[in-house]
Amino acid sequence: IAVPKKVLEKRENTLKNDEVFEISLVNSSTAQAIEETKDEIDFALYKPINKTTVEQLLQHLETFERKKGFTEHNLKLYDLAKKFNTNEKYLSKIILINKGKSFNKYVIDLRLDYYMERFKDKSTFKNITELSQQSGFDNYPFFSKEFKDRFKVNPNDMRENSI
Repeated sequence: IAVPKKVLEKRENTLKNDEVFEISLVNSSTAQAIEETKDEIDFALYKPINKTTVEQLLQHLETFERKKGFTEHNLKLYDLAKKFNTNEKYLSKIILINKGKSFNKYVIDLRLDYYMERFKDKSTFKNITELSQQSGFDNYPFFSKEFKDRFKVNPNDMRENSI
């Protein structure tokens, strides 16, 4: 699967008449892309996290996504922060600023995207429960609820419509 280069987009929001700039990463790819765009990153958004730590955590997240670390069962913010040699507060802030969502929502979205990639590949699709477990979901009812919330159809109906 070809992954497009990392794109930084600035969105201007207004909050109580003060300008706030939010930066979100779209389609994380390489450390080179971080290097190319780091002049555009407003590191003031990350205070008190220093610039080097922000760059390192962005690289760790890119690797985490590329190596499908989100498929690990019972994944917790604490454990990932420990693996990245940082703390939960910093990692949570980096994810919120760059992905625009909480850690839990970030992981769920990655898992659902992975599920859909595998679902579309008829050579790897076995059954819904097995594939949801391979995507990192421990509990089928939770997977089904999140799937339906995102795709507006339950997994069984999608499976039946694709056969």
